Amino acid sequence: MTESPSALPGHSSELEAALRDAARDGSPAAQARVVRAAHGLLALYLAPRAPAPTDTDDLSQQVLIEALGSLSRWRRTGDPVGWLLGIARNVLRRAWRAHAREAARRSRLAAEMSARLAERLDDAADRAAERLAALAACEGNLPDGWRDLVDLHYRQHHSLDAIAHSRAIAKGTVGATLFRARARLRACIEAHLAEASR
Repeated sequence: MTESPSALPGHSSELEAALRDAARDGSPAAQARVVRAAHGLLALYLAPRAPAPTDTDDLSQQVLIEALGSLSRWRRTGDPVGWLLGIARNVLRRAWRAHAREAARRSRLAAEMSARLAERLDDAADRAAERLAALAACEGNLPDGWRDLVDLHYRQHHSLDAIAHSRAIAKGTVGATLFRARARLRACIEAHLAEASR
């Protein structure tokens, strides 16, 4: 799309005069006048077209760097606003290409991370299923009294006091039995898993 210079601010003779001075002597003061004269024009043009509103200042700076580095081309075209906006359009095209590449990279990264997470979750689920199967097998090998205490405490969530009272045994005996049961189950489960991994 080609913008009409009359539709945009900052196309006054101030911009043309600043460009002419910068083309003639290239002094920092002359270049600073170009920046001041072009600032409003570039801000209005770039802000609604930039990939993100926060990009406007960086894009304006890039346009001015390229404009000041190619003043000889402006002197051939003669139209300061059209020439400056032409550079701005090229800078915008590059910015949008970079934005698209970054968006694609992030999309690929998100897909890779999702796939890895799913794989880890699958692995964790498989390991949990293996441990549960091993636990069920190992519980069957416990003495009946031990298996009863394990069920009451770990599945039905009865306290040691409640178990001791209901079974008419000492609380210390309940705790010691559960300790031995856990140790035996742990060793049995690890043995099952090691056997399954061979």
